[in-house]
Amino acid sequence: MLFIDEWIIFFHLIFGTFLTCASACALNQTLEYKYDKKMDRTKDRPVPKGVISFNAGLLYSVSMGIFGVIYLYLFVNIYTSLLSLITILFYILVYTPLKRYTVYNTIVGAIPGALPPVGGWFAATNELSLTLFLI
Repeated sequence: MLFIDEWIIFFHLIFGTFLTCASACALNQTLEYKYDKKMDRTKDRPVPKGVISFNAGLLYSVSMGIFGVIYLYLFVNIYTSLLSLITILFYILVYTPLKRYTVYNTIVGAIPGALPPVGGWFAATNELSLTLFLI
C-alpha cells in the first residue's frame, strides 16, 4: 500500500507544481504586457494582443497560484506549499522586474527555476535536511 501512496503524492505534486509554475508564467506575461507589445517575439501573447484583458489575466494567474499553493498544502505538505509560494513571489517580484535592468536576470531567474526539485525533496521526505542543500 505504501507504494501506491507514494504515487498518489507524486501525482498531487506534479499537478500542484504545474499550477504554481503556470501561475508564475501567466502572471509574468500579464504584468509585462506593455513591454511585450513592443517586442516581435512576445507581441502575440494573449494580453498584449488583446485576446485576454489585463484584469482577466491577473485574475486567472493569481487564482491558479492560490489554488496551486493550497492544493499542495492539502495534498502534499506545508513545506512544498510554502516553497511554491516563495517561488512564485521571487519570480514575479525579483526576476520579472529585473529583466529590464540587467542581463544577469537569467542568473537570478535560475533560483526560482531550480526550486521545483527542492519541492520534490520536500514531498518525498516531508522534512528539512542538510542534504537538501546539496540539491
